[in-house]
Formats: sequence, structure tokens, C-alpha cells
Amino acid sequence: MGLSDASDSAGDLAPLSDDERSCLAEIPGAPRPPRDIASLDWARYGLDVAAVRAGLERPRDGIVFTPPSMAHLLAWRLRVALERAAIVPKRVLDPALGTGSLLLALGAQLGWPANVQLVGVERDAAICAEARRQLPVSVEVRCGDSLGDPEADGLFDAVIGNPPFLAEKGNKAVFRALSEQPRWRDRLTGKGDLQYLFIHHALDVLVPGGAFALITTAYWPTASSARRLRADLRNRALLDELVSLGPLRVFKGCSFHTLLLVGRKRLEGGPPEPIDAPTRVLRLESQGTLRDLVRALDGQSPHVAQNRWSAPRRALEEPWHLDLSEEDQRVLSLLDAQWVALGAQLEDRQGVVSGADRDGDGHGIFFLTSPERDALERRGLPTRFLLPLVRGATVEVFGHSPEIDERTSYLLYLRGDEEPAEISVAIEHLRPFEERLRRRREVELGRRPWWALQWPRSQELTGCPKLICPRRSDQARFALEPGTMGVSSDCTFLLPCAGQRADLKAAHLLLNSSALDWQLQKRGKRKGQMLELYAEPLRRLRLPAQFDATGIDVMASPKEVDRQVLAVLDVPREVRRVFEAWWAKRWG
Repeated sequence: MGLSDASDSAGDLAPLSDDERSCLAEIPGAPRPPRDIASLDWARYGLDVAAVRAGLERPRDGIVFTPPSMAHLLAWRLRVALERAAIVPKRVLDPALGTGSLLLALGAQLGWPANVQLVGVERDAAICAEARRQLPVSVEVRCGDSLGDPEADGLFDAVIGNPPFLAEKGNKAVFRALSEQPRWRDRLTGKGDLQYLFIHHALDVLVPGGAFALITTAYWPTASSARRLRADLRNRALLDELVSLGPLRVFKGCSFHTLLLVGRKRLEGGPPEPIDAPTRVLRLESQGTLRDLVRALDGQSPHVAQNRWSAPRRALEEPWHLDLSEEDQRVLSLLDAQWVALGAQLEDRQGVVSGADRDGDGHGIFFLTSPERDALERRGLPTRFLLPLVRGATVEVFGHSPEIDERTSYLLYLRGDEEPAEISVAIEHLRPFEERLRRRREVELGRRPWWALQWPRSQELTGCPKLICPRRSDQARFALEPGTMGVSSDCTFLLPCAGQRADLKAAHLLLNSSALDWQLQKRGKRKGQMLELYAEPLRRLRLPAQFDATGIDVMASPKEVDRQVLAVLDVPREVRRVFEAWWAKRWG
């Protein structure tokens, strides 16, 4: 297909970037792009002009356009995996075909042998038509739902794919329909993603020993919603390569981080527990390019970190932290054995969810400015319903309650069990927003009065000390709050577990320390560059069962307080060396 065959909207897709051009030039078996863009045969390079005609130049329904560099990179790694396992494929499947760019690239890698049947399945009829238009007639293009075809199980020697990244949130109908199919019912989890099912599906359709290469997001190795997927991969797959593209944005219009997953289905009767060889893990660093990554896959390259990693041998559903060095794994094993899980000592809860913070014109509904708060107090609303509010952005390392000043936000704290007479001023304030407040789900279900917060949390939000951290942060940030302030929904707050007498002052020092920050950075859960400080990532952190904070000068600078905390920790020499090195890196 020539450039003239494309629609006018192909203009912004046409030029290859310098990085893509150099990447294609490095990939063994990929065609070399000419310098003259006008003479480029787009179909030959997998630069999918057909995707433009099919309306895929922007993400839609989880479908994203596969750039030529990614198509040829993935096809090359599948060919290497097949050769490494001495597999001569007869049938190869792309279960999420799109317009066929991956099968085009794989055909080029394999040399279009006559004895290899390439099969692609695509559910969208318009996209399927484009695939037939640009793929050779020897490729079998099926229009249908790959996930709904149990007859394909065990029929293919290899699978290549860029499955749709479609989260369950906002797409309940899609997942409800899948849950009605017996093959998916037990594999679905709350807050899952359609790509998880495609990875399961790849293992289903492969013959024992068959190879797969898939483009996925980088979230499933640590996501709680992917625990069944990790267990399935641990039981049925041997992972050859996990390649993280780090912060590099490879899909147009998408901000998620990308991971290449390459491996083989275990042979039947093989041992389910031992790992034959650790997985090769590569991670493109912030200054890296696709060309660096290709060179690293073929040997060594700057800007690409490499290590060997083994999946957990116990608790198969545990998060997979792929960047851990052997030293990291030893230190974490020591902490697991000697320290206590945070979740056994402290209970985590999300801050208040109002369902209506402020209106579109900037007027406070439940979240108030200082002047709005003062106005309600002057009208007679008791101050116990007007709490100064801790927001995530105000929490600092080794922080305490933010100072209350003219910049402070306030929470109109109405739990729903108040007598209307004592909050008549608040109800009058909320009356202009009543229609909006009545549309909140909890109100429509009859669980909350229209004038109350959607999720006010418990009475323990006020009146008792607590630790507060932003739900997303670049590092460990915890404030010790004495119990006089409200907590916004972008924060997590921690209280002692029932029956526990946790020392919150000691926990405050430990949670802000480099010892805990190192743990978060090594095996925390990330969204992009930010750590998620709630639920499982927090509960798995390890704290010493005993910690004597006597003598620590809490009024010193955060850097000095951190140094003092590390100095009194009773840990093995190797652990201390790692913590002190992290302290030096953290504070520069």
C-alpha cells in the first residue's frame, strides 16, 4: 500500500520519528526504512495507514494503534523465542488482530514460509475489512470474538498480540457479558482489565511448549486485580523476557507504561514449582530510546537496566516486583522474616468522599474556603461540623498537622445521623445544590440523606490521633495528626488495628524513614512515576516489632531525623548498608 492510498488524516502518522527509524534499522529481520519518506511502502513496514481509515489513529474501546517499531520489535522477540525452544511453528494466532500490523511484521520475520498458517481474529467488522485489505491472501482473517471461541484451545504453536487495554471501570456491561461464560467466570476479578483475559487466552490456545509474545501495560505484575493472572502465568508459563519501556510513550494518545511479555507454555507433565531459568528483565531508563532497547536485547546498551528475576515460589498471587536485584531480594527476605507486616499493626482507610466537593463556579459545597467556613460559623453552625481539612498536597516527609491559616480548606462534616434542627444552617447552605446531591448513588439507593457526605467514614475520623499520607506520592510521606482535622479522599489514614496498642509516634518516624521508603520504591505499586499508598501496597510493608524512639530529635531537619532513625534500627549489616545507601540517594 502506498502513501497515496491513505486518507488525508494519515498525515500525522506518516513520518517515522528518528528513534523509530533507528530502531527499525537495528531489529534483525526488519526492513530498513529509506530516508525518502515519500517512497516508503507503508504496508511493508507495518505503518498501518489502514488504521487511519478504520478510525484508529486515536485510542478507542481499549484498541490502540501499534507503531511499526513495536510491531517489528515484538515479532523479532517471538521469532527468537521460537528459535530458542527449537519450535517450527505451523499455526500462529493474533487474537486481537486490529488491522494486521503484527502479522505483517511476523511474516517478514519468518520469511513468509508457505507451511506456516497465520490466523488473525478481529471482532470489529470495519477493522476486519481493513485487515483483509492489507494482509496477504495467505493470512486467514476471521471476524469474530476470540475470547468467545473455546474451539481454538490447544490449536496454535505461537501467539502474538497487542490486546485491548480496557479497564472494568466504566465498562461494566462488557465484563458482565464475559462473566456469563464459564471459561471466564472464575478468572474475572474486581477492577480487572480485558488484557488479562487475553493473556489467559494465549495460554489456552497454545499447544504445550508453544511460544507467545504480547504487548501489555506494565501494571498487571503488581495490580491486586491481576492476582489470578499471575498465578496462571506462574503455573502454566515459562517467562523468557519481560521488557519494560519505562516512561517511553509508544502508543499515540496513551499515557500508560508498556511491557513486552515473552514466554512459552509449560510442557504437560512438567514440574509446576521449579523455574527452569530466571526470567530476563530489561527496563528502559528515563534517557533511553527504542534503539538502546534493541541493542540491549542483542547484548548490552546504556540506559537499559537488566537483571534476572524469578517468580514467587509460594503465594503464587503475590505481586511481581521485576526490578529487584539479587541483593534487593535478600534484604526483603530478611525483613519478611524479622519484621512485622504493617497490616497486622495498623488499619488503613480512605479519607472522606463527599460526592460533591465544590460546584463548577467555584462555590464550596462540602469543601470550603476559610471565608466560606467563617460565614457559616457566623450564621450559627457549631464548629464541630467545620473541620480543617488535610489534603494530600499538604503532607510532608516527617510531617505533622498542616498549619491552619487563610489557605486552609475546611470540611463540612455531616455524617447523616445529625438532628436536622442542629444543622439547619448547613442544610440551608446545601439547598442550592440539592438536585445535584440527590443524584449521588448512595442517596438514590436510600442509604444516605441528601444533605450528608457520601462516605463520611467513621466517628474515628475525629477525636483520635492518626497517621495520614497522600494516596499517591513520589516517596514516603506521613503526617501525625492529633485528631482535630478531617481527611480528604486523596489521603489514606492509619489507625491501630483492633486489639493493638501501636505507638503512632514511633510508627510516624519509621514510615517516613528511608528504611520504609526503600521498601515502597522496591515493591510498592506504581501508577506512572507515583507510588500508591493505600491497601495492599501499604499493608505489605514491614515494620520492626519493637522500636525505641527515645533520644531522636524530632525537631531536627527531615534529613537528620531520618539519619537518626536508621542509626537506632537493629538490622543485619547488609540491610543497614542498603538503607544507608538509600538515605544518601534520597537526600542527595
